[in-house]
Amino acid sequence: MKCEVTLHRLSDDGIQTIGEMVYQGKRVCHTLELAWRDNRRSISCIPPGSYVVKYVNSPRFGAETYHITEVKGRSHIRIHVGNFYDQIEGCVLVGTDLKDLNGDGRLDVVNSRKALAHLKSIVGSPFTLHIKNCLA
Repeated sequence: MKCEVTLHRLSDDGIQTIGEMVYQGKRVCHTLELAWRDNRRSISCIPPGSYVVKYVNSPRFGAETYHITEVKGRSHIRIHVGNFYDQIEGCVLVGTDLKDLNGDGRLDVVNSRKALAHLKSIVGSPFTLHIKNCLA
């Protein structure tokens, strides 16, 4: 059976967007994306909506990662490991917690590899990702 996961975007400070992925009413991980910039390639998060996500081999990341498919006007959108907003080109980073790791005053995601492994163990592939803006 195909799983359904919701990404709730909780804050957007014009530089980065913080959120959480929820499955069956429980948070699976925290998320970090770029701020909304009209869905422009490499500098914006993707629009709210529903997307099919598949686990694929990624030569760029040197491992398997999730691919968010059917994003209008965009391609190669991944859910992958990383910590900081400047490591993102329109993708979604995941982490087990949020912390300002580099002292720049912005929250970063931590334990990204652990969070991605946890996501994979719970939802597998493929799954449907519903992205919702819940911005304060």
